[in-house]
Amino acid sequence: MRILPVLLLSLLGAVAHAQTDAGLVRDPDGNLYPWKRMPDNRLWLMRNLNFATEESWWYENDPAKGADYGRLYTFRVARNVCTQLGEGWRLPAREDWLGLAAAFGGVFHPQQGNGEAAFQALLKGGKSGFEAALGGGRRADGSFARGNAHGFYWMDTEGEPGMAWFLNFGAGSGRLFAQNDGEKEAAFSVRCVRDAP
Repeated sequence: MRILPVLLLSLLGAVAHAQTDAGLVRDPDGNLYPWKRMPDNRLWLMRNLNFATEESWWYENDPAKGADYGRLYTFRVARNVCTQLGEGWRLPAREDWLGLAAAFGGVFHPQQGNGEAAFQALLKGGKSGFEAALGGGRRADGSFARGNAHGFYWMDTEGEPGMAWFLNFGAGSGRLFAQNDGEKEAAFSVRCVRDAP
């Protein structure tokens, strides 16, 4: 008879644990985003943010591209837009992105690695399930560039004056780069992260 309560408690514990490993979150536009716990023990969105707000655009202003790429946001807006998903959601800082990439081989660094394994694992169709998209970007002058060739993702980390860090999925080289020269008036993709409970 004692086996049944122990089994029931074990099942409840497994269900509670599973509930913190994956789920869905909704933005103010009603879009649903799957999230899951990644090997860095943080909760990450598995799709690019697609919430309409000031200083955000679909690639080439084409709403059809929103389904694949989400929206592109300026750095100023990107720093706050993740909070619209609820308590604890935020734009990933440099250390968050580097921690995630490290779990899959790391970003390109001349002395530490070539960034190829992380590129493959985190890109759409990769083994991680992260589904990073090559959504390109929008320049400060309003022109769009690098769609289907690069995925640029803001980091909540300042660079030189007028610049900020971003992650760059480069399809031509098949590598993942962390760069500090993103013009803040440009618009890049956004993923949101939350610390695990």
